[in-house]
Amino acid sequence: MKNRGKRAAFALLLLGALLLLSGCVRGELSIVGVEPGQPGPESGQLRILFAMNIGNPPSPTMTIGDVSLSNVSFTITNEDTNEPTVVTNPTIDQNPAISYARFDEQGNMIEHQLGILIPYTLKPGRYRVTGVTGSVRYPVRGGGEGSQSLKINESDNTSFTIAAPTPTPTATPTATPTATPTATPTATPTATPTATPTATPTAKPTATPTATPTAAPIATPTAAPTATPAPTPAPDPKIRMRGSAAYMENMAQENLILHIGEGISGFDAGNFKSVSVDGSPLDSADYDVENGSILLTIHRDYLNRLSKGNHTVSVALQGGAYDGRVLTTEIQVSPKPDASNLPETGDDARPLRLLALCALCTAAFALLGQKRKA
Repeated sequence: MKNRGKRAAFALLLLGALLLLSGCVRGELSIVGVEPGQPGPESGQLRILFAMNIGNPPSPTMTIGDVSLSNVSFTITNEDTNEPTVVTNPTIDQNPAISYARFDEQGNMIEHQLGILIPYTLKPGRYRVTGVTGSVRYPVRGGGEGSQSLKINESDNTSFTIAAPTPTPTATPTATPTATPTATPTATPTATPTATPTATPTAKPTATPTATPTAAPIATPTAAPTATPAPTPAPDPKIRMRGSAAYMENMAQENLILHIGEGISGFDAGNFKSVSVDGSPLDSADYDVENGSILLTIHRDYLNRLSKGNHTVSVALQGGAYDGRVLTTEIQVSPKPDASNLPETGDDARPLRLLALCALCTAAFALLGQKRKA
């Protein structure tokens, strides 16, 4: 009897050791959101449960937030093609009904389970989780951190199936027979008598009074004020010349004064840009500009440098509507007289004047004698 009791105790210890193997799979693998034994979608999450070793006792104050995964990855193998897929981003299931650790009054862990979620995207087929690497890290009693490797055995039930999406073939045959017989008999008799009498009296009185008064008042006041304030052209300034426009070559005795834009409001020396004679701009030393409206004085020194003939004076304006406008006038320079053609003066001219006087008297006496004989 004593031997039998020892054997039974040894069996219980061996069973406990098997249950507490480091990081072993506990229970069957499942697909999140899918009934057990049913195929899952092509993309989703697998849940696999692990029982951890308590050889290095965890801290009794440990929570699920204190547990972490270190370099954990899973290998998923297609059982039809033996093609492996490695998933490297699993996470701990935070659901307290899935991942938990319970302790007794002395702080000894009496029950525990860790759920790990494995995201996947797979084609339809039969699969199995065949491998795992990495470890779980957790706080231990007395301080510090413990680490436990994860493990999957061949005997663990980690198989699952991915099914192709099921098409919905019911829309086409249902819509066709229902729509056709219902629409035809109902639409024909109802539309014909209702549309004809209603449309005729309603359209005529509504359209006529609404269109006529609306169009007339809007068009008339808008067009008139827009056209009226169009920019008014600036007054056309004239050139009035003070003094003579004719000069003797190299013998000008006074300046040439041009009064430009006389009587135009707001027109002054600021509207003067430049002056030129025969297309050649004048140096600023050869003229003066003053207000009133524009008084342009061309110095006589410049006039005496002009050759004989007609010369065109051009005044360029600027500012607002006067930009680019040019006013012109003409002056005339006569040739200097030749001194050799002038009549002589002095004593040499007196005999000639006496001879002319005698001839005139002789002619007068002859005329008087002829009248007496007659």
